[in-house]
Amino acid sequence: MIKGQVLINITFYLILLFSSYFSFSQSKITYTVDQFGDQIKLDFKRMGVESLESEIMFKTLGNWKQRFSEDEKKTFVDILNFLSSSDTKNYLSFLYYSDWVKDNIETKSSLLDVFFYHYYFINSSERPNKYFELLWEKLKLLEKNQPDLKKFFKL
Repeated sequence: MIKGQVLINITFYLILLFSSYFSFSQSKITYTVDQFGDQIKLDFKRMGVESLESEIMFKTLGNWKQRFSEDEKKTFVDILNFLSSSDTKNYLSFLYYSDWVKDNIETKSSLLDVFFYHYYFINSSERPNKYFELLWEKLKLLEKNQPDLKKFFKL
């Protein structure tokens, strides 16, 4: 009887001890402007999508280095930190969407305004967890049905 209690106590102790090593909150990357390149590579590796989704990672890094202003970088990082990278589809959809926006929308306003719009929307939404996933799916569908979609987005 005492052996059984000791075994149960040891089992619970080990579960408690190791659960802190495997919790998502400790493995979630918090992005910063200064360390973005290293952080996104770590996050892709942690999510297990580094080889399957390497193209969007490299496009995002290219946009980051060559095309984003400092203010756009800060807002981009704020959005990534808000999104849970445990929902890989939504996280990747945001990266695809941001790349698409940078390449396809000719705006009088800046990309920063577009990022601000989405940032405030997802922050005020009760269910932001699928926002970019649904947005990206709708854009792909529109693009498929409307090859000249770009002309509709001249703002």
